[in-house]
Amino acid sequence: MVGREGQQQKSSVGDGLLDPTLKSEILRYADFARICYSVIKNDEIVKESNNLRERGYEITDYIFYNVRLCTSYYRRPIGFIAVCTDENEIRRVGGRDIVVAFRGTSKRREWIQNLKDKVVPWQDLPGPSSKPVLGICKGFLGYYEDKGEYNCDSSPKDIIERTITRLVEKYKGESLSIIICGHSLGGALATMSAYHIKLLRPSTPVTVFTFASPRVGNRPFADHMEEIRVKVVRVVVKGDLVTKVPGLILNENAHNRVARLEGQKFVGQWAYCHVGTKIRLDPSSSPDLSWKARLFHRHNLETYLHLLTRYTTCSS
Repeated sequence: MVGREGQQQKSSVGDGLLDPTLKSEILRYADFARICYSVIKNDEIVKESNNLRERGYEITDYIFYNVRLCTSYYRRPIGFIAVCTDENEIRRVGGRDIVVAFRGTSKRREWIQNLKDKVVPWQDLPGPSSKPVLGICKGFLGYYEDKGEYNCDSSPKDIIERTITRLVEKYKGESLSIIICGHSLGGALATMSAYHIKLLRPSTPVTVFTFASPRVGNRPFADHMEEIRVKVVRVVVKGDLVTKVPGLILNENAHNRVARLEGQKFVGQWAYCHVGTKIRLDPSSSPDLSWKARLFHRHNLETYLHLLTRYTTCSS
């Protein structure tokens, strides 16, 4: 469970049953990721979800990324920022939540961007000045920082920084927490934005719930996320191939294998590493999933929601 001070309360994430309180929190923000898909369809923003309003949340801003097709740039929606406005809900959870939600990959051009898996330094943020370098997947960094054709303040990074700053100032003096969630590519963007926000607002609790997220950065990035106390809960379905990339070969396991070798620094800087606490769901625990779903649909958010809702056996 995530506390208001950003401390992660002890919950069972070992082999066996998922702690009911933690399960409730995970399902709550998995549903925000699902709502993101319903709000953004075919690169267009549709009418705001009734489910969001029923929960007591209002969207304050949409997040757009800039994509280059041939010689022209286009802006496409990829997420939203919502704030809790229901006083009963605020009293129930002990403070006001700001939720940042991202959708996953939906177009072929986005898969092409995802394949740019070289680790590159994240140079635009005030991270630790000492070596080794904090490395991020080049494709994901492009989504997050590309300002578009006219180099204006319109990247997801700019939109999030501007909106979070405004909301924190608006609700100054209240108990605030920032929850970021996303599925697939959205999980990677959620992880990056959590790091960005925590550096901007060190005193504000920041928690991330990702579903089917790929790896985002290298070992120094993962270590610094933990150091600055960003709480990450990473939910994966056993056999979901997207959660194994980038870094199918050069990853945290490779780092551990060569930790005593002279090449440790090289591997640490260029190998990908997952972030946070992993909760793994097993599709074989559900007799309701068809063989086709078990084989081909392990990455779908619907599969994650099904397993979280009805079958709570997991391993960490």
